[in-house]
Amino acid sequence: TTAAMLAKLEQEHAARAQAIENSKEEVADLKSQVEADEKLIPEVKKALEDKKSQFDERSTYRLGELKAIGEAITLLTDDANRDLFSSSFSFLQLSQSQSASKALSSAYSASQDGRVTALMALLHQQDSSGAFETVVAKINDMIALLKKEDADDLKKKDTCVANKAKDEASQKKFERSVEDLETTVSFNEAKLKEITGQIEGKKTEIADVEAQLSKAADVRAAEKAEFTKATADDKAAVGLLKEAANKISSFYKKASLAQMKANTELSGAPKTWEGSYGGAGTQSTGVVHMMEVLMGDLEKETEVATKEEAEAEEVFQDSKKDLETAKAGLESAIDQLAKGKGAVDSDKEDATAEMKLKKQSLTALLEKMKDIEPECNYYIVNFAKRSKNRMTEINGLAQAKAILEGSS
Repeated sequence: TTAAMLAKLEQEHAARAQAIENSKEEVADLKSQVEADEKLIPEVKKALEDKKSQFDERSTYRLGELKAIGEAITLLTDDANRDLFSSSFSFLQLSQSQSASKALSSAYSASQDGRVTALMALLHQQDSSGAFETVVAKINDMIALLKKEDADDLKKKDTCVANKAKDEASQKKFERSVEDLETTVSFNEAKLKEITGQIEGKKTEIADVEAQLSKAADVRAAEKAEFTKATADDKAAVGLLKEAANKISSFYKKASLAQMKANTELSGAPKTWEGSYGGAGTQSTGVVHMMEVLMGDLEKETEVATKEEAEAEEVFQDSKKDLETAKAGLESAIDQLAKGKGAVDSDKEDATAEMKLKKQSLTALLEKMKDIEPECNYYIVNFAKRSKNRMTEINGLAQAKAILEGSS
């Protein structure tokens, strides 16, 4: 029923209103998150570009550095030149320094880390004294820093994976919401079209009822006018007949009195014909009687016509009442349909507004995902390789440390 439909639409309207409020809160939270991400993303991008630039410079520098260090090691360990340094340090110390240097070179080859070349330079500076405590301390610091960097990379990778999964879930949620709301809007548009058609149909029915009322009123008016005219004509005819009958009756009444008087006065006179002329008195009674019968017929006809007029008027009024009741019912139905249409239209507007907010949230989320994708992909894709290289570097540093600690 229309009432049930209105109740259902009111419930849906309340739900939509609550959903809009929730969507607004989601949009506000998402905007705040996007603003924070937008502030962080340029910094990360700049840091990434700086690191790339520094990496290229360091690579070039390290290649040259390794070449120079290799040449220096070759020069220092050459049999012809080794005796020149026998007065400054022992062969065992030089061998340990060389072994440590090779371990550091292995660490550098795995990571291309410029900090390792700094340790190699520091190691060669300490060769003359044979005291490697400073180098060992630097190696300890370097190992601790590398472990921290590996833990930081893992944390960034895990965070990116978690955020990516969360964002993809949010994306699907927004997309489903948009699809559901699009379906709701389409359904409401179809419902509005249906209700509009029903209203137009009711208006057409009202126009038909009004046409029937107008036609019935015209027919009734024509019948009433015909009755009024016929009644007036019958009354006029009765009046004329009464007047004619009265004239004839009056005449023969006077003639009868005169005859009676004449007969009395001429009782002794000679007889010529029997009695005086009395006119058509013997037929007068029949004529007047016919007039009276005709008047009675006219009066009966008027009485019947009056009764039929009353009955026709009663039928008209009943029909008019039924048609007016039908019209009122149609107008009430239109009012109910109009209320239902308003509720559906309101629900459609709410769904449209909520869909707009969901689309804005989805767009903001997709932009955020696009902005952080390069950095996250870098950590997700390269983590295993970077961690492996870092562990090789740590092992090389630990090996160099062990060698140097064995010389002390």
